Amino acid sequence: MKILLIGFGNVGRAFLQLIEEERRRFRRLEVDPRIVGIVDRGGATISENGVKASSLLKVKMEKGSVAFSKEGGFPSMDALDAIMTIQPDVTVEATPTSRGGSGPALKHILKALEQGSHVVSANKAPFAYDYDTVMRT
Repeated sequence: MKILLIGFGNVGRAFLQLIEEERRRFRRLEVDPRIVGIVDRGGATISENGVKASSLLKVKMEKGSVAFSKEGGFPSMDALDAIMTIQPDVTVEATPTSRGGSGPALKHILKALEQGSHVVSANKAPFAYDYDTVMRT
């Protein structure tokens, strides 16, 4: 299962660490969730075999963006480009909530759904402000 993670703040980093911590359980269930891409404000990193959590956490802390990863960093790639490039099975939308609207999260969710990806969102705004639009997609 290919997973794209959009947003690498506290929620995104915790999600990545949780996936890594539960690796044994996934094997017992014969499930192989792989985070193959992460997007943050500075760009993206992509690895078809799955990103390396420890090295990306270090790059994020030291350089401010996963885009500076030596293993598939793309400084100019945004979330919409990543969705189109990766074609993930699951898109995890973990960007911050915008005040008074859905912000970029709505665009991410709609593009992922249009591409046939399942969507998990930590961001409630797109559903609170644009529920009908999301459900029509």
